[in-house]
Amino acid sequence: LNPTHPLRERDFNGIEYTINHQGIEAGSSFFARLVQMLHETGYFVEITMVATTALLTALVSYWVFRRRERLIRRFGERAKLVYQSFENQQISAETASRRLEEIKSEVDGLVIRRRLGYTEGLYFLAFVEDMVKRIEYARSVSENFMELFSAFMEDDILTENEYLKLKQFLHTIRHKIPPDLYEQFSRKVESTYTIGRS
Repeated sequence: LNPTHPLRERDFNGIEYTINHQGIEAGSSFFARLVQMLHETGYFVEITMVATTALLTALVSYWVFRRRERLIRRFGERAKLVYQSFENQQISAETASRRLEEIKSEVDGLVIRRRLGYTEGLYFLAFVEDMVKRIEYARSVSENFMELFSAFMEDDILTENEYLKLKQFLHTIRHKIPPDLYEQFSRKVESTYTIGRS
């Protein structure tokens, strides 16, 4: 050993610090000491296993949640598409009801196979059932209007009193049927009344 600098008293400060602080070097990190202590006591493995288990559980739960969310979104979009097709009069009420019943059956199958939770399935089925009821109600109201219109047209003349009753009935059902259907009925009443007056 050929030291280039002579030893001084301050060169021993680190050794004195280590002796006075139970073997901890000066400038040691708190976290490094904590990890060392956990290794020595055996808790490091325990904490690592708990953290790994929690992380894996969170990842699997997130995956299951996302999968169910995608299923619900896919079936929800299909149900909305059927309902919008009915509102736009692209399909009849019977066809819309049948398609919504098919969607409900598929969701029932997913719940039975446990690909979809029972609670989520119930909420979705209630959502679809609400659409079915609205479609059936609109169909019923439309049939009532057509029956009323046919009854008034038995004599092939639409009187002013009958015209006003039909307009009032249309006004009461306006928000219960699709807008296009309302416009169609309204035009039918107007044209029939106009033809009858001329």
